[in-house]
Parts: sequence; structure tokens; C-alpha cells
Amino acid sequence: MSTTLLVRGKRKFRDGFTGGASVHSAASPQAVYDVLANLRTHVVWGGKAYGAKLQHLLAIDCPFEPATVGTEFRSVGYTSHGAWHDQSTVTEATPWSLFEFVTRGTMQSDPPFHGSWVHRYEIEPDGGGSTVTYHCRWQLTKVIADGPRLRRSVFCDLILPMVWEAGLRGLAAMAEGPP
Repeated sequence: MSTTLLVRGKRKFRDGFTGGASVHSAASPQAVYDVLANLRTHVVWGGKAYGAKLQHLLAIDCPFEPATVGTEFRSVGYTSHGAWHDQSTVTEATPWSLFEFVTRGTMQSDPPFHGSWVHRYEIEPDGGGSTVTYHCRWQLTKVIADGPRLRRSVFCDLILPMVWEAGLRGLAAMAEGPP
């Protein structure tokens, strides 16, 4: 499995950001998509089980059947600044090639702040496996890193790509199955 960084944390507008990452997996596009559409797996591959430490999912409340467009779910995620309580809706679900959901969340901090994200997973056949590309667009109601530009750059250009890569590596590993 190999990882490639994409556009990392480019600031598009005040408090609006984009970024992404890509991994190669030995798993077929169908296997990757099946893991993504099974929302219950997100807390595993996007959690501590596959090495996500900086930010990761703690809990998810979702249907048991595979997600389709319109499926709604709730999750709780950990960050070093507080717990995010999120509500998400699947907006695109094209078997074996595309899975996207929109999230709105609130961090339980003092004061709390809110954010919205678009999580997009594109899956392409690649040799005997697949390449999974993750794109994220997000906007926060509170300026992150109002302080020095260096802190914002470190967060957007280094920390978030590490979080995304850890999640993608976990997704790929789960789709590949037991070693």
C-alpha cells in the first residue's frame, strides 16, 4: 500500500479549506466500496484499531444495511481539543467508484464551535487492486489558527494529511482482509 498527498490544506476562503490524500490498495474497488458503504466499519478503520491517534472516531450510530444516497448517521470523534458530535448524510453512493457524505458537527469545547465537511472517496481500479483518493472540503465557524500563519500551515499541511493517510491506510487494510 502506498500513499500520495494531494492538495494539502489550501485555504480557499476564510475558514474554508480543502485537502486530500490517496492510497493504493491490493483490494478490489468492490471490496473498498463495500467497506465504505458499511458505515459500522468507519469507527474501526477510522479509529484507533488501525493506528489513528491524533483524530479518530469513537462511536457511530448508523443503519446495519449498506449506506445509499440519503442514509443518515451520527458519530462522535476525538481530537486533542475536544469531542466532535456529528450528523452526516450520504450524498453520493456509486458502487465501486464513489462514496461521499456531508457532515455537520459541533465540538464540545468552551465556547463550542461548529463545522461542516464534505468527505469524498473516489475509487479507481489500479492493476490487481485499486487507488482510493480522499478529498475533504471543510468550513469552521471559528477561525482555527487565528494566531500565527505557521500554526495554521502546520495543522493544514502536516497534521490533517497525516490523519487522512491513517484513515485511508486503515480503510485499505480492512478492505484487503486479514493478512
